[in-house]
Amino acid sequence: MAGTCTYWRCQNCRALSPHLVKPRTLPRRVPRRFETSTFRPASFVHVHSGARKEVRSETLGLKKSVGAYRAEIAALKRRTQALEQELRRLSKASPRVAPVAANVESLHSLRFSVKGLASQRQRLALSADDCGLFVGASGQSIYNWEAGKARPRAKHLPAIAALRALGKKEAATRLATLRAVP
Repeated sequence: MAGTCTYWRCQNCRALSPHLVKPRTLPRRVPRRFETSTFRPASFVHVHSGARKEVRSETLGLKKSVGAYRAEIAALKRRTQALEQELRRLSKASPRVAPVAANVESLHSLRFSVKGLASQRQRLALSADDCGLFVGASGQSIYNWEAGKARPRAKHLPAIAALRALGKKEAATRLATLRAVP
């Protein structure tokens, strides 16, 4: 009875069912492009390839211009990158603003007080960024100094001490000149 059961595998003989075996009796179909019929002559292949050649010759100019545009875009990107690197190099080389010269006592006797900096900034009506311009630091550094999270470096102490000698009008005129300097 092997081969007569209807299950996928026979429980008795463990053979494959005959209905799952499908013999290949039909011939393979020929692809459509190789068929020849009365409606589609064999010369159609030649006409089709001729049309492709025409289209190719017409699009060749477009392909060349696209290649030229891509090369130009790549050159512009390289130039932009070089200019950005030059800008970064120049901004690192020259300091943003030179700190205010202080004609006060020596660096050893200068002290820093969190309350003192905050009160001087409030007395002169300066924002943290403006005070940073005077001192030669960023506005965020001024906030960190006032919050006690950080202490100014020794190079900033003379400029902080010079803030004590400034008046409100003098601070405003000096701030205008500092902003005008690129």
